[in-house]
Amino acid sequence: MNDARQLFLPYVKPIWSKSPPNDFTVLWHAPQTERPQGTAVWLDQRQIHTHHHVRQGDAAHMARLVRRLTGHAVGLVLSGGAARGFAHLGVQRAFEELNIPIDYIGGTSMGAVIGATIILYETNAIMMSQAVNLADPRKLFDHTLPLTSLMSSRKVTHFTKQHFGNHHIEDQWIPFYCIASNLTTAKPVIYQRGPIWHAVRASLAIPGVFTPVIADGDVIVDGAVMDNFPVTTMADLCESGRIIGVNVSPYREKKRYYDFETNISGWRVFFSRLNPFAKSLRSPSLLGTIMRAVEINSVRRAKDEEALLDVMICPDVQQFKTTAYDQYEVIARVGYEAALTPLTTWKARRLCE
Repeated sequence: MNDARQLFLPYVKPIWSKSPPNDFTVLWHAPQTERPQGTAVWLDQRQIHTHHHVRQGDAAHMARLVRRLTGHAVGLVLSGGAARGFAHLGVQRAFEELNIPIDYIGGTSMGAVIGATIILYETNAIMMSQAVNLADPRKLFDHTLPLTSLMSSRKVTHFTKQHFGNHHIEDQWIPFYCIASNLTTAKPVIYQRGPIWHAVRASLAIPGVFTPVIADGDVIVDGAVMDNFPVTTMADLCESGRIIGVNVSPYREKKRYYDFETNISGWRVFFSRLNPFAKSLRSPSLLGTIMRAVEINSVRRAKDEEALLDVMICPDVQQFKTTAYDQYEVIARVGYEAALTPLTTWKARRLCE
């Protein structure tokens, strides 16, 4: 494992911990290690509650370790929200400019995509350059006969494999998790190990849009079905009072007026958009309706989870449709502007403690 050495340290119990593990395992890596590899092989041979990677001589890594051991780790939770999730990129930019560390990241659906991108690419400039690919619907959507889903999902699977490569969750310097929903067992799935691409692909498997991920006969779909804003999971895993949440799923959607009440022909909508001399019929988009239906239960839960957050950031993204992928730069800027002031205030307050 890149000449890693195992260092066992006693666990420092935070005052808010419910059930601390017996040990906190630190995997110590040589200074030249670019990224850990093969952690799963080592973990499979042992009963490990928590592991943490540290590169020898790296001050930032040591500082992160100290924060985790003392219960001061900074956890970042990113909600789902389709194209609106590009606001997370702007929030990360604010973290970077204010020099606020990120010690643990968790997310659902689009939040999982951005969170995993952060742990791999780290700098906002690189992430924005990568967002160009994610913002191209031609690389994600491949319509098919809608018997299982609207998309055959070959493209979205290819994208996640290409974007995240062969990297595994357990090999990352920054701990990461993402949420999916198991329709077979009616339970959430928390991915903390395994290929990043597979975990993210499951987390964003919007029911009816993308095909589910099948695992040992279980049907796995988008995490938003059960937990679109996984704050409680972060509190349990990170065991810190310094959790920052970014929610891009509005509690209340902007009211719009449409040209029908109980029924409408899809052909009428289609041809009205083709005819330059006719007024286009106003109707909700299929993807937008599915997305809102998927996340609505979690939106109600999100308010209850705010109490676990040190900072709550809610970028005003109502003006953007969930399918507005081409507006990723503008959406990212909205996220940045929404995060700058609360993070500046939070940092000043925390530095005084």
